[in-house]
Amino acid sequence: MPTNLAAQLFDIDGLLLTKVESDYNTVTLHVEMERQKQPCPECGVLTDAVHDYRQQKIKEVSILGKETTLILRKRRYVCKSCCKRFPEKNDLLSRYARMTARLTNQICGKLENEYSLPDT
Repeated sequence: MPTNLAAQLFDIDGLLLTKVESDYNTVTLHVEMERQKQPCPECGVLTDAVHDYRQQKIKEVSILGKETTLILRKRRYVCKSCCKRFPEKNDLLSRYARMTARLTNQICGKLENEYSLPDT
């Protein structure tokens, strides 16, 4: 069982919750993956050398009726062998996604219910 709150909330091992901001209408959760060695997609050598960090804003399902946003702090690694730069792997969302799969599924479910054909 994961011991970290973010790992439990999103069912992703290694996800860390670093900060929570909340006001009357919104919740912002700052998250990042635990730092681990990553395989270079070019040559396969493991590296833990961080080139830089990027932040990505991600929409998530509402928490306690509040609009929820995740701020994912993503690492970009650099391979010491071939100098390739690449992002760390994470299970939170797919490449270029701007909302979690849970939010996508929730929206699709609401659309199906709203626009389903009446039973005949």
